[in-house]
Formats: sequence, structure tokens, C-alpha cells
Amino acid sequence: MTMARRGTAERGTAMHARDALNLFFESPLTSAAVVHCYVLADGAAVRSVADAAEFGRGILALDPLFTRRLVSVPADLAFPHWVPTRVDVTEHVYVHTPPAGRSRDLLVSMITDFTTTPLPRERPPWEFHFVLDVTGIDGVAEGATVVIFRSHHSAIDGMGSVELVNRVFGANPTPRVDTDTAVDVPGPVRAARALPRDIVTLTGAALRRRTAARALTASSDSGTAAHGSFPATRFNRRVRPSMVFDMTFFEMSRVRALKNRAGGVTLNDVMVTVVSLALSAYLAEDGELPTDSLGTTIPVSTRAMGESTNANRITIAKLSLHTDVIDPVVRLRAVHASASRAKDDATVIATRLPAHPLTVMPAPLMALLAKTMRSPAAPARVATNTMITNVPYGVGGVTIAGSPMVGVFGPLPTVTGVALAHAVATFGASMFVSVTSVEDVMPDTARYIRHIRTAFDRLEAAVTPSDARPPAARAAVTPTAITVSP
Repeated sequence: MTMARRGTAERGTAMHARDALNLFFESPLTSAAVVHCYVLADGAAVRSVADAAEFGRGILALDPLFTRRLVSVPADLAFPHWVPTRVDVTEHVYVHTPPAGRSRDLLVSMITDFTTTPLPRERPPWEFHFVLDVTGIDGVAEGATVVIFRSHHSAIDGMGSVELVNRVFGANPTPRVDTDTAVDVPGPVRAARALPRDIVTLTGAALRRRTAARALTASSDSGTAAHGSFPATRFNRRVRPSMVFDMTFFEMSRVRALKNRAGGVTLNDVMVTVVSLALSAYLAEDGELPTDSLGTTIPVSTRAMGESTNANRITIAKLSLHTDVIDPVVRLRAVHASASRAKDDATVIATRLPAHPLTVMPAPLMALLAKTMRSPAAPARVATNTMITNVPYGVGGVTIAGSPMVGVFGPLPTVTGVALAHAVATFGASMFVSVTSVEDVMPDTARYIRHIRTAFDRLEAAVTPSDARPPAARAAVTPTAITVSP
């Protein structure tokens, strides 16, 4: 849908280039949706259109996200601006009741639709959908309500959603003050006049980044090394856009007990290892597991690094999944070491290198790059095979429409060239693992979910209290010897 065109009399906040990446590069294969599903302990107070409108009016003043829309600049000569607008809450809050026995079908259908269908750009980019009387879903109490929050990655990222929910629906709802400076939305002439200056800024940023990166790589005190590539799998081919989604549930007490028994690892290490084991087993079952290790990307929040207050404050770390290591405990240790190194490297890059050229690229060049960039149809090697994100929502204290929140799940959208993504969401006593893929390469999500559950069981059985001190002589085994659990 084309963004509404407006004159220069309107005033708003210019979109940051980093946020605009999610707008300009959005496509049928690269979704920029943010979709989080909040599980409530029981039925919420919102059960009708009138209830929904009251709920919507009650939150409008608590965040600028709810009351501003995008206004574009003709021909993308400058980035869009966020402009305050009047809001009809009935266009943003909805109520749904699943047919008997069809709760899961409805939720999966809504999640795939919300992830692949862009929000209307003529109004603020948010919606809340109350799905009532949910039944038959592991980890969700019978008759509970699931609230689906829908937004756009150019407006908010995953950790921003965590902050929003905890602040808006926490014990003391607190408005977020918009500290960004409002300016006139430029017309085409003024935007075109600024382009030479913006191109000079981009050129300077590219030169500074290249020089600093070389110096950082050469410095003896830096652990940052050049990242390699990984063998491509079915998930890295060019595919038709046809999203599939599935999920599974774990008790946090069980995951935490495994982490504590292993010693010296994090919850994130445990779940990355579970994904590694599941992906190995899934591909090996079809005779498609490469000999070399596969790899993943994980987001690292830059909120504690003094970054500017734009919507997307993350950097991406890349690490090996060590799928060439058969022993689950040795693989866990290797994943922990790789994840620690990757996070350290990402932090060093985010704090010691100048801005990446993409974050200062002028709007027309970014729009042109997005339209012309193409990925290979069947690459031999890739920068990453899959994506994994961990979204920690907290331990409790969130109430939505009169009902306590007890869990969170939702998709991490796939992108062009990476047709498998995992979202691990934790809240209170629950952990949900969501899987997003494309039907062409994963027509059987239930089989993959079984591999995730089997992988957890396998790791849990392999980790004993003595593993808190990993034996130095414990050796890896060649990947061809991997045993696929039934």
C-alpha cells in the first residue's frame, strides 16, 4: 500500500535510517512485522467491540506509537516522518472467538496473516487482537485469552515491545515521553537539495568505517576476527513466499534446572543448543546435513551501549551451531564459547566502530538498493543458515484487560535467503519456542517441533551434575555418526 502523501505544513519526527531499513527492504520474502502473542491467565475483560474501544482509549496516551502515523516524502527523496494523528481505536483493537476445537488453527492463521500482510500505512502501526476462549494449546489454560499485538519493525523492535508491555500494562502504567524533535516534513525540492550533503556524509562514513575496521582487526587487544561462512541448506535457497508457523511450550523450571545442572552456561546457550540438535536431526533424517557446521545469527541489544533512541537498537551477532559435534554436552560447551565470543565481538563492533554506512544512507539510495538487491537462487555457502532470538519478557507483574499475563509466543519473521527462524520467548514460569519457515522447504512443521522437543530431552538426559566441570578430554565425533532420535 502506498503511503499517504502530505504537504510540508505537517510536522513530525524523521525516521532514522536504521528503522527505514525495515521499511524499504520489506517484501513478500522479508517481513518487517512485529507480532507478539500474550497468554492471559483467564478470560480478559475485553469481550465485545465496546470493551475493545474502551481498552484502546485507555492506552492511547501511554506511548507515541499509538498516536502517530507515517507520512512519506515524494519519490522517497527523504525518509518518512512520524506525524501525530487522530486515532479511531475501533481500527486498532479487535475481538475474535474461535470456532469450537479450532483455536490453534485460528491463531496460526492470524499469526501468518499478520506477519505477511503489511499494516495500513495511513494510520498508526499497531493493533491488539483479543482471541477469546482458547482451547487445545499446550501451555495455554483452557478458556484463556490470547492477545496478539501487531506492529511494524520500523516503529518498534522486539525488546521495545517488551519495554512497552511492561510499562503500559505493569503495576504502574507510565507514559513514554517523546523526546524527538518535530520538524517540517520536507517537500521534494527541499529533500532533493539535501541529497548532495547526505551523499558526502555517506561517503565519509564508509571511509571511516573501513579504516576503523581494518585497525580493529589488526589490533592485538581485539578478539574480533573476520566471520566465515556456512554451507547452504534447503533453508537458504530462493523460495516462494508461503509462511508456516508452529510452536511448543516448556516449563521454565525444567529449562532452568538443565542450565543449572550444566553449570557455566546461560538459558540462551541451552536453547541455541536445542535448536542446533533439532536442526541437525531434521536435516540428517532427510540426508541433507552438511559435514561442516551450520551457523546462526542472534540479535544483541545495544540499549546499554548509549545508542540513539530510535526504534531498532540491536546489532546482529553470528556464531557456529557446532552441528559437526555429536556429543550434546560438548556441543553445549562449544555453543556457549561461540555465543560469548560472538556477543563480545558484536559489542566491540557496536561501540568501537563508526556508524555503519547503511545507518546514514540517504533515503533514495536505500530505496534503490532495496529494489535492486538480489540473493542467489541456490548458493553454496551463506552468512547464516537460520536465525534465533530470545525475548525475555520478565518474571510477572503484567496485567492486560484485568487478567494477569502468564506467557508469550510469536514469530520471528524469515527474510530473503534465510527461510528458518526461531523465537524463544520467556515470561514467568513459561517458555515458548516458535518456529517460522516457508512451506516449500518445511511443509512439516510438526515434525520439526518434535525434533525440538526430542533435542531438549536428549540434552537433558546427557547433562549430569558432573558436567558443571566439563572434562577436558571429552571429544567431538564426526557429524556422519549422528544418531537421529525417533
